[in-house]
Amino acid sequence: VIGIVGDPHGRVLRSFILGVLQFDIKEILFLLPPTVDLPSDIKDALIHAKVPYERCEDVQDLLQAADVVE
Repeated sequence: VIGIVGDPHGRVLRSFILGVLQFDIKEILFLLPPTVDLPSDIKDALIHAKVPYERCEDVQDLLQAADVVE
């Protein structure tokens, strides 16, 4: 399980998300700023790669569930 923290609209985080989809990922957990949602192309890529994803509201939940945090 990968935890991703930050704004997915930035180039680095977008590239990371799209890059890790090339691997066998069990799940991605997102801790995003309150007013930010995943861009539709990222959601489409996650669905196409059949990678489950979830939005976390609490950093402690993310840290407990994730094996790696980016």
